[in-house]
Amino acid sequence: MPEFPRVNASLVRARLSMRLSRKGLWYEYNGIEPALASRGPFDLLFIDAPPGDRGRDATLLAAAPYLAEGALAVVDDANRPREQTAIRRWERTLGAERVFEDAEIGRGIAVIRIPRPRHPAFSWRTFAGSIHDRISY
Repeated sequence: MPEFPRVNASLVRARLSMRLSRKGLWYEYNGIEPALASRGPFDLLFIDAPPGDRGRDATLLAAAPYLAEGALAVVDDANRPREQTAIRRWERTLGAERVFEDAEIGRGIAVIRIPRPRHPAFSWRTFAGSIHDRISY
């Protein structure tokens, strides 16, 4: 982008598909790991995936190993119940901390901090919850 010479943006097209892993049963974006690994570490992640279970939960879990220490994630539509569930799961599996929330901006916005980059920790509650979500909705 010539008007913003310091911005190094890249669009990665990826299909969304259901996948069972040790993290749970999620809709995940296929093949994004090489792009994340080659472009990280990231200080800021903006999550505006399809609403509900279609990509929200797995987005931060996939990006977590490629984040910088203390990275921030901005979650759009954060006031929705399914997005609140995703944030609670990130708190359990990544040690994420909510640093800002506002329900009055659109459908809500949340800013969370990930203290240190890591692969998500296994959580029976998160794993079972992801399967429950697929059965219940």
